[in-house]
Amino acid sequence: MDYDAIREDEPTALTEASTTTQRTKHEKWEKSNRMALNVMRKAMTPTVRRGIPICDKAKNFLKAIEMKFKESEKVETDLMHDLQIPLQFQDSISVSIPP
Repeated sequence: MDYDAIREDEPTALTEASTTTQRTKHEKWEKSNRMALNVMRKAMTPTVRRGIPICDKAKNFLKAIEMKFKESEKVETDLMHDLQIPLQFQDSISVSIPP
């Protein structure tokens, strides 16, 4: 698969004055964009896919995925705090994690 749609920006819109080379490049980019979007969508579970906004360009779709799953510092801090809570076992034996 060619990854032009992810690596390169979309070519300029075609006009009547566009050359054959420009038309070919635009068609190649469009095909690459469709294929990249299809591969990324098919690789996701339906649950994850529903949480990502619909995009018409592969680059925008990757950015949407990044924004969806970007962890904030607060979440990481809360997770570390949760790990520091002392563990308790049965029979009143407790184990504490030192700070």
